[in-house]
Amino acid sequence: MKKGLAAISQKTTDLWYAVNKKYGDHTYTLAVNGLDEVILCKGYTEEIAKGNRNVQRALRDLLKA
Repeated sequence: MKKGLAAISQKTTDLWYAVNKKYGDHTYTLAVNGLDEVILCKGYTEEIAKGNRNVQRALRDLLKA
């Protein structure tokens, strides 16, 4: 299991950059929690998805919207 920021795959990072460009800084937050799970949140508190694949799916959905 990858730890820390290494838990975020390159594909997730690429999708994240596209979402960040579309919606602007700080609208969505991509992070790794203390259990080394990738987390996508709206703002800093509203959790949208947990886990690399689930985060990728959510990011793709945000790009479609």
